[in-house]
Amino acid sequence: MMCYKDMTFCSAVCSNKDCFRQFTKEQSDGAKRWWSHDQENVPVAFSDFSDTCEEYDQPVRRLATERDAARVAKLEATGG
Repeated sequence: MMCYKDMTFCSAVCSNKDCFRQFTKEQSDGAKRWWSHDQENVPVAFSDFSDTCEEYDQPVRRLATERDAARVAKLEATGG
């Protein structure tokens, strides 16, 4: 199957903004220019790489961890 840039982009919600698999607005615009004859049906391949990517950074998990660490620090400071 032919698809934009002959690659698979990542569909996972991730806060790693340096990932080469991230499908950005610029990538979307480029895909539409490349497939200019039918911009509503651009062939772009997506897959969720979060289980195998070493650079995956789940925003929700990170925020929960930071919140929990702050709670523990507060409890330790107050002797609770």
